[in-house]
Amino acid sequence: MTEAPRETRVLEAVVSLVDSLLDDFDLVENLTDLTHRCAALLDVDAAGLLLADPHRQLHLMAATSEQSSELELFQLQADEGPCLDCFAGGRPVSGPDLPLEAHRWPRFVPAATEAGFASVHAVPMRAAGTVLGTLGLFGADTGDLNEADLLVAQTLAHVACVAILQDHAPTPATVVPGSNKASSRSM
Repeated sequence: MTEAPRETRVLEAVVSLVDSLLDDFDLVENLTDLTHRCAALLDVDAAGLLLADPHRQLHLMAATSEQSSELELFQLQADEGPCLDCFAGGRPVSGPDLPLEAHRWPRFVPAATEAGFASVHAVPMRAAGTVLGTLGLFGADTGDLNEADLLVAQTLAHVACVAILQDHAPTPATVVPGSNKASSRSM
């Protein structure tokens, strides 16, 4: 059987993820599924999702692998990396050839290359003008995301925002999730 064209697989992923929001769903499970779909649909090998609490502190919510989970946590501990830059600036951040980024992320680059990654990208998760978190994408090969991959990544990041807001009523107090059930969960 021939694999469906990429556009079809992307649309199937979006429909499936949105459908899951219409039922009683588990936020962490939904976000973990989303990260796995990112890795399958994009030219990356792993993905992770960081979500901010009301104090603007990022927390790991989902990851596709132990390596991506540890790397996301390393960024938080080292206070440097593409996901933190993406969160602070609210814009996509790319490190298509990690060794060339050592000046920008002197602690992150060695950790990422030791984990087997050669490129990294991050896209913001934005809702109501607020950056809720980031979607980190990790590649075993060097290279930038092409425009289509970046659009797919940003689309899936928007789906993640919908899931987060579906789990928390979108009021001014809950646009950034607080100490309720989503932020108390961990991997």
